[in-house]
Amino acid sequence: MTHPVVADVTARNYIADLSAVVPLLARVYPNGRADVNHFHAAGGMACVINTLLDAGLMHDDVRTVAGRGLRRYRTEPRLDWAHISDLARKASSQ
Repeated sequence: MTHPVVADVTARNYIADLSAVVPLLARVYPNGRADVNHFHAAGGMACVINTLLDAGLMHDDVRTVAGRGLRRYRTEPRLDWAHISDLARKASSQ
């Protein structure tokens, strides 16, 4: 059974305490050779969240700014340019 780890956030080395128990999920610059564009091209956060949910390493029963659950974060967000153009046209006609 795993036990929760509590870091002393008042200590100077709390980042070191956290990094000792939190796994590295992506080696992105500055601690790796790839930058955020490489991470995004490889699937980005949608891929990470999908992998963690499928492996049972993350709970889906949370509240987020987008509502309940993390399932909606499994896909990469896309802008609906037609909808944005309609909104801009309506705003400029007022």
